Amino acid sequence: MPFAAVAGRSGRKRILLGCTVFGVVSLMVMLTDTAGVVIAVCVLLGLGEAMIMPTALSLIRLVFTGFSMTAALVLLAQWRQIVHGALPVMRAACR
Repeated sequence: MPFAAVAGRSGRKRILLGCTVFGVVSLMVMLTDTAGVVIAVCVLLGLGEAMIMPTALSLIRLVFTGFSMTAALVLLAQWRQIVHGALPVMRAACR
């Protein structure tokens, strides 16, 4: 069952706990040493993002209308790119 459907049934605020999963796992990426652990952590990052993105998109659709909805979607997409681009740099800086 997609996380967006789970969020619709159980409440969107609960599913936004994926933000916590994503944040904790992002910190774990910086602390890993072996390639196998990095791959496992990246799988967890994907799970956290799969929880966040559909819920965030549905919340944007419910809260914003017109141009403000477009601006919110663009901001969300830009933030996602910044976070994904910053993770490898942060990992390299911690070494």
